[in-house]
Amino acid sequence: MNRRSKKVRGYVKFPVGSKEFRNSSEGGMLVRLVVVDESNKRDKEWMVCCGGHNEIMMDESFLCDDKERNVHIPSTNPKVKPKDLRGYYSKIDIARETKSGELFHFPRYYEDNSSSVPNPYRTDFRRYLSIGYLCVMTIGSTGWSGWSDKRSKYWHCTYADLTSDGKDLYRNIKKLYGPRCRIYLQTWLDT
Repeated sequence: MNRRSKKVRGYVKFPVGSKEFRNSSEGGMLVRLVVVDESNKRDKEWMVCCGGHNEIMMDESFLCDDKERNVHIPSTNPKVKPKDLRGYYSKIDIARETKSGELFHFPRYYEDNSSSVPNPYRTDFRRYLSIGYLCVMTIGSTGWSGWSDKRSKYWHCTYADLTSDGKDLYRNIKKLYGPRCRIYLQTWLDT
């Protein structure tokens, strides 16, 4: 295992030699590319049939996505605490308004645990499942964990941080899923 090393794999140019980002030695980072169907109407969705969506488990610490500039919102007392899974799509709209990548990708994580109504998501692993994605790929991994003292935040991946092969992959996925879908580059911290 290469945790806490500068070893890099995949299509991401992690700035392991950067003067701005130092290695916080927490275990490493990974980058996932996910595709969300952002169609508002059922007849406009990318999927013609049912199924085909993938959920991922919150298996490490989600930092942010490339559309999100506030990194890792606090897990206590968020602005919005959805009470159950009814209104699932309104939660996505709320997440866009609050600019919370964690709430957008993992809305069940913020289920209200104080409700007297039994909630199966309160006590089991499903609370850590993401929304359904059309595509999920881990495209980069490193043993390095980049922290900036100057910015007081972790490094996170953007399109500019992809290798040329990574940019080709991104463009091909964008071509495959078209304008109704949006690609997110998620940065995760191995703690």
